[in-house]
Parts: sequence; C-alpha cells; structure tokens
Amino acid sequence: TVLAMNLASMVSVRKCAEDIKHRGLNLDLLINNAGMWPYEKTTTDDNFETAFQVNHLSTFLLTNLLLSVLSPDARVITLSSTLHRHGTLDFDNLQFEKTPFNGDAAYRNSKLMNVVFANELQRRLSRSTKFKGITSSSLHPGIIRTGLHREDYAGRPWFKYSHAVLVALVGKSSPVHGAQTTLYAALSPDLAGRGGLYLSDCAPSEP
Repeated sequence: TVLAMNLASMVSVRKCAEDIKHRGLNLDLLINNAGMWPYEKTTTDDNFETAFQVNHLSTFLLTNLLLSVLSPDARVITLSSTLHRHGTLDFDNLQFEKTPFNGDAAYRNSKLMNVVFANELQRRLSRSTKFKGITSSSLHPGIIRTGLHREDYAGRPWFKYSHAVLVALVGKSSPVHGAQTTLYAALSPDLAGRGGLYLSDCAPSEP
C-alpha cells in the first residue's frame, strides 16, 4: 500500500496518519527519511521555514500521530546526517528570524533536531507503560549520490562538482549502498529492544 504525503503540509501529514489508522494497519517499523537542502529561504502554507518543517516538524508530528498504531516492539528510525555535529539549536532563531538565511545551516540544524528528537522520544518511550517496548534511534546513512542537492546544483553550479568529488572520495556510490545502515537499524536482531542509538556504517556510533 502506498499513501501519498506532502511533508510541507501539516494537513497532508495528518491526513496520511488518519488514512493509516482507518486501514487498521499496525506498524512494525516507522522510518522517518525526510531531507531537503534548501538554496534559499521559503515558507510553507503553515508559515514555517520549509526545511525546518519538512526535515523535522513533520517527522515529529507524524511519529506522534502514529504511536497508537505501532506494534509493541516497533522500531522508530529517524535518518539524520553526520552534519548534525555542525548544527546548532538556537530557540530564538530556529527559522533564521534574527540572522540571514543560510541553507547549509538550515539543513545541519534540522538534522541535529532529528537526533535530539529520536533520543528524547526514546527517553519518553522507556518511561511509558503503554509504549515501553517501542524503540527510537537515529542514523547517518552516509554521503550518497542522490537528488538531495538539486536546489543547490541549480543555485550554485560549482557545488555540483565539489559534491561529486566528495562522494567519489568518501561517499557511497548509490542509494542502495546508502540504505544499508537503515536496513541494519530496521532488521538487525542485535538491536532488538535497544533504543537511543545513533548508527553509522551499520554499527552504533557516537552522535
């Protein structure tokens, strides 16, 4: 079953969650794989900076809306990025209200939010009687050749070539290779019952 959802619309996220519930589905896995790297600042119909909403807020909303249909031992996996290490959380400037917009920083900050969200969700799940068996972790999928930077390529043509060099030197050649850590997080029996992890290269790592 494929259900459409627009992460730039809270209405769409809520509708998708309701569609899942109405179908009577129980989810063993919830993989939050949202990522956009903006070149310029735009806002959604919900009046949020687009990367902030697409990369973080909609993930937060969808996960909370679907908690009631997760299996007792479900895994919630949120894809972040190693660039979260260079992100910051300034609660007075989450949407660049006080500083000039920087798309690179917007992406890094949203990926830090993903890690913080996954860890806080695990803390709350572990203290809940109803959801205690559900686990939450985040991961870095690797540096992969995908369409993530298509806006950057259009706005900064030189970035396309520097990114290609980076992928060639330290990255993974295809989304198939990049999916391996996500599959490990979703399927490995070694991770059964273990949450609050940050994974990279198919292994737990320091965030």
